[in-house]
Amino acid sequence: ETAAAMARGVAQAMGTTVGLGFTGVAGPEASEGQAPGTVCIGWWIKHADGEGGEVAGSQTVQLPGDREQVRQ
Repeated sequence: ETAAAMARGVAQAMGTTVGLGFTGVAGPEASEGQAPGTVCIGWWIKHADGEGGEVAGSQTVQLPGDREQVRQ
């Protein structure tokens, strides 16, 4: 939910119809119960139909590697 909200916010701030947001835990320690390497990718898309519709979502993935690798 946070990553999708970030995506919407960046799209609105930039005046675009598509936005992406990323958040997560790079490590080296867990944070708020989430393991290092946990990354949430969010998206928000405004429909071009003029009706004001939108679609948003997010996906959580677990990336391998140390802190520097996860941040890259």
